Amino acid sequence: MTNMTVPSATNRSGPYNGNGVTTVFDYEFKITNENYIKVIKADAAGVETILTIDADYIVSDVGDSAGGQVALTVPLPTGQTLTMIPSVPFTQEIDLENQGAYYAETVETALDLSVMRDQQLQEQINRAVTIPPSEDPAQLGGLVHDILRLADSAENIDTVAQNIGAVNTAAANMAAIIAAPAQAAAAAASATSASAAVFVANKWATEAEDVPVNDGVNPSGFSAFHWMRKALGYATSASAAAIAAATSAASINLPAIVANTFLQAKADATGYDTKTPTQVKATLGVPYFNVMEYGAVADDATDCTAAFAAAIAAALAVGGSVVYIPRGTYWFANASAELDPGTGKLTFLGDGMNASILHFEEGAAVGSFTAPTYKCIFKGTTNTAKGEVAFRHLQFKGTLAGDPGRHGGVPVWLDYYSNVIFDACKFYSLTGMAMDIHYCKRAEVRNCWFEDIAADGPRIRDTPNVIVENNYILRNGDDAIAIHTSDASATGTREGVIVANNHLVNAGCIKVLAGRVVHVVNNRIELGNLCGIQVLTNAGGAEGNYPIRDIIVANNIILDTLYYNGALSGQLASNIIVKAGAAVGQASTHNTRPGRYDATAAAWVYPWDYDEVDVDSGTSVVPPVYGVRVSGNIMRRSRPAVGAFSSYGAGTRMWQGVATDPAVTDAHLISGFGINMGGSMSDALVTENVIECTANGFSLDAPTYNGQYEHFIIARNAIRDTLNRAILLNTGSFSVDVSVEDNDIDADPYRRNANSNINGTYAAASVPRGIDLGNIVGVKIRRNRLRNCSQPLSCNFPAQCVVDGNILSGAPSVVGFNVVNKGIGVVEQASGRFLWEIIDADPTSATYGAVTNTQTADSAAMPATGTYVAGAFVRNSAPAAGSAIEGWLRLTTGSAHVLGTDWATVGCMKLTGTATYDPPSLVDAAGATTNVAVTGASLGDAAVASFSLDTQGITITAWVSAANTVSVRFQNESGGTLDIGSGTLKATVFKS
Repeated sequence: MTNMTVPSATNRSGPYNGNGVTTVFDYEFKITNENYIKVIKADAAGVETILTIDADYIVSDVGDSAGGQVALTVPLPTGQTLTMIPSVPFTQEIDLENQGAYYAETVETALDLSVMRDQQLQEQINRAVTIPPSEDPAQLGGLVHDILRLADSAENIDTVAQNIGAVNTAAANMAAIIAAPAQAAAAAASATSASAAVFVANKWATEAEDVPVNDGVNPSGFSAFHWMRKALGYATSASAAAIAAATSAASINLPAIVANTFLQAKADATGYDTKTPTQVKATLGVPYFNVMEYGAVADDATDCTAAFAAAIAAALAVGGSVVYIPRGTYWFANASAELDPGTGKLTFLGDGMNASILHFEEGAAVGSFTAPTYKCIFKGTTNTAKGEVAFRHLQFKGTLAGDPGRHGGVPVWLDYYSNVIFDACKFYSLTGMAMDIHYCKRAEVRNCWFEDIAADGPRIRDTPNVIVENNYILRNGDDAIAIHTSDASATGTREGVIVANNHLVNAGCIKVLAGRVVHVVNNRIELGNLCGIQVLTNAGGAEGNYPIRDIIVANNIILDTLYYNGALSGQLASNIIVKAGAAVGQASTHNTRPGRYDATAAAWVYPWDYDEVDVDSGTSVVPPVYGVRVSGNIMRRSRPAVGAFSSYGAGTRMWQGVATDPAVTDAHLISGFGINMGGSMSDALVTENVIECTANGFSLDAPTYNGQYEHFIIARNAIRDTLNRAILLNTGSFSVDVSVEDNDIDADPYRRNANSNINGTYAAASVPRGIDLGNIVGVKIRRNRLRNCSQPLSCNFPAQCVVDGNILSGAPSVVGFNVVNKGIGVVEQASGRFLWEIIDADPTSATYGAVTNTQTADSAAMPATGTYVAGAFVRNSAPAAGSAIEGWLRLTTGSAHVLGTDWATVGCMKLTGTATYDPPSLVDAAGATTNVAVTGASLGDAAVASFSLDTQGITITAWVSAANTVSVRFQNESGGTLDIGSGTLKATVFKS
């Protein structure tokens, strides 16, 4: 997170004291680049070393206004300190163009850097020697001269200071000789003149007082008594100041040395008090409580329960804080008490998921929920208002490796907290579940690692606002991620679930029971157990008996799902399941289901009025599911069959903590369903999914009443390699509002169904089917493309469904089912319902899949090449003048092209001829006949005639009387004589 301000004036952090264990230290000022910080290590002598980034440390939280952390590559040794200060370069590299665009963040970044440089300079000034404001800066030269002169004398000053210790030793020895304590102290001070006196004084202490001792200057030497008198003289004169200094130092009241403590000056300056690190942190406002300070021993053998409990109590006593758990392995015995986080506001912080390890015995029973048979490390279940509890950078380790089988408790069981957070933690080798969270207001599980878990991984019940993301789950024996709602759940405890960006391998499914506003997105699931993803109303079960709604299952990748409950089963797994119960009306709604109009009450029954009902009660009005989107998911097979499951490199298969290593056959790697949905649903989209290697691609449970599925769209999915049905709307004699549109279906490309022959033909009109409706009516089937299926559409009531513009790809020979048809077994007659793409549909052919021809939609002439299916119509795109041919209708299926046998003309050819004719005067009942030449006319063709003048009641008839000749008869039946005069006579012939 980047904060574009510098709100704090803090410009240094430290010094921190090393303990040989800790590697992570906080810096409390903002930096915008990991290189803009200087990390300084000082040894016990004060010698400083500037550390190198990457080689000695790494930096986190760059850009955070609150600062971040520096992690050393090796722990800071005891006796050494670590200090961090800003190190911003004195350059300005932002070039703003005159009258260019204004980028606020760019300008603010420059301002931030300027402030950081000011803080950096202020930190240096704080360490500099300054003069009072009232001093005259002009006199600074004299002050500098005095400082330099003092520095020149520093060596002599150091010599005197270093010899004070020797003087004290000499004084003590002389006191023993003369048995005069006061005189010995004075003699000790006189030794300041020469450090060699220490050695000589030792000689005096062992010789008699009158025995001369060689002092290195006078070979004959002097006695101790001689030098005593000299020393007394020096002590009185030259060394008086040294004696005063020694006396002052001796007056300081230093307490006894205690390991891992600090000294703090008393407020009255009379001495020092001993302080623990925790007390120092509290004084400085750093609320950390180190479990080691309360007796915890990280040896994986000593029970640490009491020490942790004491640290928790201390943290709770100050209103909540951080309980720090340094690197090491901490043991919690089965018989010890569980740790209660109390009212919360606690963070349990370790040094890393593989560094700070909490190792515990889980217990021996399942279902007792009472220690020690159901042992937890942390357990807080009282029904009271509580704050947040967070676990960060820790490992929870159980005993599954040496004690297989599901039993015992969970590392963490928490109820009724405002928020529960697990961040960057590891859960490993557990005989039960990884966690059990209930009745909280919020829960997060992020960036965690779960491995070898006998039952559920993250398990969160009756808690809204759940986020489970960026976790890795390897090998667990039940639900990998369980977000459940109990049958006694309170209102609103299932609202808001996000399960995103998790990676599951050889694990159970993601299961959300009775959730509302659910996002299961961007997860990767490999070698899943039982199912990939389930979002359900679990009617009749112990959990999840509430309606679901507003569900998104999107952009997940699910590979190689296997059904396993102790052995690989013949029952086929599913990849994605979204299901609920049927909508139900009751007497209170005059048996009208939600979403329908109650005619008796003259009112709508709204679904949102029944959002919190118990679907198992038998008296509840139950709404349908609204707002479901399953899109962008990929479900397919990616692995070969193996002789042992462990060959996949993900460990053995596990169910309820018991491991086996079964062989995995091709049959095991065929999922039962790609997507399986059911219950009452409205406003549902199943779009743009990739579904491969399943028994059934998409399946919708059979409806039990009309309108059970409304506004349900199945569109733009790519469905391939389905043994039985690509899209299955299970049989049920009811009307639904379902659209199946623009899907691309390649049902059995590998010819694995027993009904599929290797050459592209089929033994019977059966599976594999493309779209199977059974008795359902009201389905709209539009623009789907189907290939490699025996029956492209199985529908018992096609007249009650809309079928339009679907494309069949194959090599047809006979309409209907025939064993010679390839690619499509049941050849549908070409029409507006089905269009044909003719391909090489024989997998044994070198040109398999190549397009031979499509069904030409229009042509200037009757087609003469290509394969056509009976019923195909080719429109005449270039009718000749006077022609009435609309096109050509295909009569047979095949590649022959004979007019009258394979094709029929639709419409007719129109021929015309004219002549000038003056009919005679005709009395009543008289007539006259004349001929008009019409080229192309033949006997049997239809003919009509017309005259350019008013015929005044004379009737005109025409017929083809000979080749190229049309006879026209004028007949007067008016009752009088008529003479109509000369005009143009036109004869028209229609070719039969």
